Amino acid sequence: MNYTGEHLLPGQLGHFFVILALVASLIATFAYFKSAQVKLPENEGSWKKLARYAFITQALSVFAVFGILFYIINNHLLSTIMPGNTAAVRLNSNTCSPVSGKGKKAVFCSGAYGIVYWA
Repeated sequence: MNYTGEHLLPGQLGHFFVILALVASLIATFAYFKSAQVKLPENEGSWKKLARYAFITQALSVFAVFGILFYIINNHLLSTIMPGNTAAVRLNSNTCSPVSGKGKKAVFCSGAYGIVYWA
């Protein structure tokens, strides 16, 4: 279910880069291991080259994830995967306080999750 005005692309890009970083780190680990186990020096170079490319890919993916997280947080594009936006109303009113910013109204509850529910 998609809502009007949702910003899903940064989250999907972040998800892609997290998976890419994981796969690249596993490839780099395996390639460095194989380069250390190789007996012939001519085969060692190809494993090291693969490992270095995988490590660079992993490092760039991690920086991309940090950049995307900064973009999401800085532009207030946070969305929670919770069953409805009215869950904060059902909590104890002593733990909830209204918050507003950039023309939006929200309720911040310091109870179970400490999540901001945007209205």
